[in-house]
Amino acid sequence: MKNFFWTTNFHLQNEVENYFCMLESFNQKEFEGEISILLLGSLSRGEGSWKTIDGVDTIVSDIEFLTLVPIGFSKYHRLNEVFEIAKKTCFPDQKSSLFHIDNGIGSGGYDMSGLERKLITYDANVFGYTVVGKDYKNTLPKVTYRNINMLDIWEVLVHRVFSVLYWGKPLKDAGKYEEYRYNLAKNSLDLMVVLLVNNNQLISGFANRLETIKKLNIKKELKQYFEYCLSIKLSLSCEYSYTIDEMEDFFIRIVEQQDHDFGCHLSNYFCNIKSIVRRRMGQIKRMLRIEHIPSTQHHHLNRMVNILKNGSSINDRVIKDNIVLNGY
Repeated sequence: MKNFFWTTNFHLQNEVENYFCMLESFNQKEFEGEISILLLGSLSRGEGSWKTIDGVDTIVSDIEFLTLVPIGFSKYHRLNEVFEIAKKTCFPDQKSSLFHIDNGIGSGGYDMSGLERKLITYDANVFGYTVVGKDYKNTLPKVTYRNINMLDIWEVLVHRVFSVLYWGKPLKDAGKYEEYRYNLAKNSLDLMVVLLVNNNQLISGFANRLETIKKLNIKKELKQYFEYCLSIKLSLSCEYSYTIDEMEDFFIRIVEQQDHDFGCHLSNYFCNIKSIVRRRMGQIKRMLRIEHIPSTQHHHLNRMVNILKNGSSINDRVIKDNIVLNGY
């Protein structure tokens, strides 16, 4: 298999390889080879990160993948059991709250042409890597700067602020400052995609995005901050350094500036109208299920930014809003 980590770690490389090899073994023995897994995210790009936490080399990049199953597939319960068995067997030492496996299971069929034209689909086109079963990557829809759902790009701001509040703030409150620093750095790097789209460019990969940003006519301090964040993410040396308070300040200012600068042509809404309607229908279903009327996405973002500015903790209203608006 390919190298999953930017900085070589043979032990963790073997753990990930063994995980997918075990899933492939289950695939052949129990599912007749009908399962296909497409690796996404940092590991697919070879930008996976690890940190030594409490003396243990820990995978801090999400292991993110999409699982495809045939039409009429009925063994979902067993499939989920298999994922849990493989996780416990292959990652016995991964106890940190930063370790996540994010697996989306398709509803049936190998044709991915109907997937929404959003950021993760674009990244999958560029760097997606089949690790289990047959390769169906060629069925992905082609995503470009002109046809990507710009609503999905703007919502990166929402997801990143929520991540800092929901996952990062408890780390800070618990005195786990280096883990919180990593959370801030990772979420700051994700903001680069919005900045680039605001400059008419769509790029995949943290290192590629930073190299493109360095060529833009923007403030030097922003370029230096992103370079520092990438050094945290990939364990690189860097001549710049920032306190956690300074990182929080940069993060908030970038979110507010990119929100202010963001625009979307009406033609993009029409191009992605089906996806937008599906999103709205999902929000309505979740609103009825949990009996909660949310604020708008913009109000939700502004409320979270104000909480972050005030140093407060996330509250139930924000969590319920996020469940309805974003599904988690």
